[in-house]
Amino acid sequence: MAAEGTLRPGGGAAQLALNMKLLGHHELAGFGGVGEGINMQKAKDGRRILWMAHESAPKNFTAVDVTDPRNPKLVVQTDLPHNDVRSNSLDVVGDIMAVAYQTKKWGLKPAGMDLFDISIPEKPKLISHFDTSGPCSRGAHCVFFVDGEYVHLTSGSADFEPTHPKDDQFYRIIDVRNPSKPKPVGHLQYSPPYNGFSHTVLPLIERGYLVVSDECVRDNGEDWPKLTWVVDARVESNLVPIATFPLPPAEVFTKRGGRYGSHNLHENQPGPCSFRSETLIFGTYFNGGVRVFDLSNPLQPKEVGYFVPATPKLAPKGSAQINDVWVDEKRIVYAVDRFGGGLYTLETTF
Repeated sequence: MAAEGTLRPGGGAAQLALNMKLLGHHELAGFGGVGEGINMQKAKDGRRILWMAHESAPKNFTAVDVTDPRNPKLVVQTDLPHNDVRSNSLDVVGDIMAVAYQTKKWGLKPAGMDLFDISIPEKPKLISHFDTSGPCSRGAHCVFFVDGEYVHLTSGSADFEPTHPKDDQFYRIIDVRNPSKPKPVGHLQYSPPYNGFSHTVLPLIERGYLVVSDECVRDNGEDWPKLTWVVDARVESNLVPIATFPLPPAEVFTKRGGRYGSHNLHENQPGPCSFRSETLIFGTYFNGGVRVFDLSNPLQPKEVGYFVPATPKLAPKGSAQINDVWVDEKRIVYAVDRFGGGLYTLETTF
């Protein structure tokens, strides 16, 4: 195994692995830049369909048949209406898929959320659009949809005026019990005074802890450290950070190219195709790949596995940039690259 952070002769970062094995790889027809949206559908015919939102135009979302994770097959790939919008995030409940739309600038459309009928994966059918565009809105960045009734959005709105142009989203709850007529229910706006880069919160319900990831947003370690925190939430009015996940040396990985630091987590979602654990935590770290931690002792998290792809052929940053991760109930891991690497399917050996 190559040492952590080594480079290949002739340039590009080498593949690294610990207790994880590559099963398959798909470059998604040359459009391998995937955002933060990845979810698995168990289709009525028994196929396992992995849905992925793209990080940027021209593609909207892609579905891949991963029934055989060693041989992923493209099912459908859709286009965005123009190059100034991206989908970036999606979630699936049964045969309904929610997709977020975020524009490059305020005031553009489409901005908000679409709901699709994916009962026939090859032919996703638009059900409705929930518009969050406005003079100070870029639309929706991220969706969280698990119960089939309510979508949780980070989004702007027509009447929202941010205090800072880079802080133009807040938390919204959308009622989709009638998917043809989604309607807002409530929201939480906590900026000002806060303006941080907290990204994902994974509640470990039975244990009373939270795993909270930051998001690295700058290349070459300019915003290091971006960490994954363990928070004691047994008293919800007094949240206490008690540990951070161990990571390989920043002075090595910040030289691999692109971003290095915390980002997304596998979120223990309900459904037949989702792995759920309160001790094994899977996260993504851009050029640090996908990494797995044992949280049996919340005061001393231990790294038990990782997979860092070699530099993809289509990579613009000189390294892989692993953006999001899904783990199925068989503990097969699906990791996606932010730019050109596409989909990686992995098995764990720990």
